[in-house]
Amino acid sequence: MEKLNSVIEKFNEDNIVLVGLGESFTVNEENVLRLEKILNGKNYFIVSLSNNKDIDDYSLDSERIALPFADENNDRWEKYLSFLQNTINKNLLIFELGVGFLQPEVIRFPFEKTTFYNKKATLIRVNKNFYQLSKEISERGIAIKEDPSLFLEQLLDSLN
Repeated sequence: MEKLNSVIEKFNEDNIVLVGLGESFTVNEENVLRLEKILNGKNYFIVSLSNNKDIDDYSLDSERIALPFADENNDRWEKYLSFLQNTINKNLLIFELGVGFLQPEVIRFPFEKTTFYNKKATLIRVNKNFYQLSKEISERGIAIKEDPSLFLEQLLDSLN
């Protein structure tokens, strides 16, 4: 409960949110609607390991979602890089849901690097198995050992 309260506090404080959706995050209507409600009013960008564009079928702004394995022309990846550049030295909440080691070079390692270099960033990592934070960023992160869908539900319930 203490960690949930810390996450709620960060969501209330920070308006810039970078979201990583990993291999153990289920992209379905329920989860995407929860994510949409949590991100409402925030300047956000989502990077998803999903290899299909199902997430585009929901009401999140598709121009704010990079799908590196499904986006043929990489336009959204360029928008993501531009978003990231504009977060330098700003309060940034980095929110990983279900990111493991399937493709760590896409979300996990870059998000850790962003947290390390941006001293105003906080990384929240939610994963049932791979929730640990590296020593270098552990003081500016929250590691949560939980199913990402269940945590998203708990977070939304607590924010309302």
